[in-house]
Amino acid sequence: MNKYEEIQKNDELWSTAMAIQLREARYRYDFEDSFEKRKAAGKMEEDRQRLHKLIEMKYHEDHTTWLCTLTAEQIETSPISF
Repeated sequence: MNKYEEIQKNDELWSTAMAIQLREARYRYDFEDSFEKRKAAGKMEEDRQRLHKLIEMKYHEDHTTWLCTLTAEQIETSPISF
């Protein structure tokens, strides 16, 4: 605890340490956030492809353009089960 108090009393050293911690936290948060976004986007694309195949099998037509206009919520709540 003594070393911690020494660093805390040194304003320049303390502010540098805090800046490093904030930068690391931002990096981790952005990294985790972007990972979750990529994961969700990948899941949505998989769902969209499954829905496309099911529609094509049932109606024998390509509805890719229409499917691209659907939101994630519309795909998730579609009455067609995966």
